[in-house]
Amino acid sequence: MSAAPPGVVDGLGTIAEWRAAAEEALAAERARLEDALREARSRLEEAEQHVERLEQASHLAEAGLQQLDDEETQRIRDAVSSGLMVDAALLTTRSAALRRAVHRRALDAAGLSAVEAGPLDGLDMDRAPPAASGGAGADHAARLLPHLLAAEREPGVLDVPLAAIAAVASVELEDGLPTAMAVVLPVPWTVYAEPSRHGDDLCARLAWRVVAALGVALRDVGAADAPVRPVSEDGRLSFQVWLADSELLGSVKDAVTSGIDQIHEQAHELRAAGLELYIAWLDPEILAPPEDRHDA
Repeated sequence: MSAAPPGVVDGLGTIAEWRAAAEEALAAERARLEDALREARSRLEEAEQHVERLEQASHLAEAGLQQLDDEETQRIRDAVSSGLMVDAALLTTRSAALRRAVHRRALDAAGLSAVEAGPLDGLDMDRAPPAASGGAGADHAARLLPHLLAAEREPGVLDVPLAAIAAVASVELEDGLPTAMAVVLPVPWTVYAEPSRHGDDLCARLAWRVVAALGVALRDVGAADAPVRPVSEDGRLSFQVWLADSELLGSVKDAVTSGIDQIHEQAHELRAAGLELYIAWLDPEILAPPEDRHDA
């Protein structure tokens, strides 16, 4: 038997109970969802704050990397400057020591005393003494000169440890093409400005050899007419070369490196002094800015 349908009161009461139960369930679900939303918003706010902190830390790290690059550049610049100073001092010291050692050997080979030969400063090992000087002093100098030249080529004339010295260089590029080059030597600016102070010492001869090698290198790459300007780079001799108006036929960097390598192999006076010459190629920003340079 089917149940009798409820009356109006009972039917409405049943619906009210259903409604109340449904409202209670939905209210509980809404409260649960609102709690979940509050928690999610709280986590989102924390996440946004964390993202902001991470972004700030990233910016600081980026600034730190830039500062690190700047500091590295300055450290390299300082190391190059002090290294050139050390190399220049070594070249000067070895030059004086070599000159004395060669003079002693030449005197022994020529059978002359230091008094008979006269002062070493009066001799230029690249040319004979002038005939106009006359007298026994000139005769002794002429007699001594070939022994000086020979003594400089003798192995072990200067008993010193082998040491490396370096020229530094850079090539500036624009759109991938060389526009300028600088070569800084470990020799004092006075080699160019006051050549009489140096005569034919190692500093002067190194400068002559580099000038010759630079000329050959520029010729080989089709830049024989490129302007070359001597400049004082923190008191050291530097050469600036303008390449923008030249149509280069090859790598000027390779050509100059080859020229320095030949000096390394052929400069008997450097070998006699226990010195090896190298070239270090640097970024242009490492070398001193133009406002710190002084034209000849």
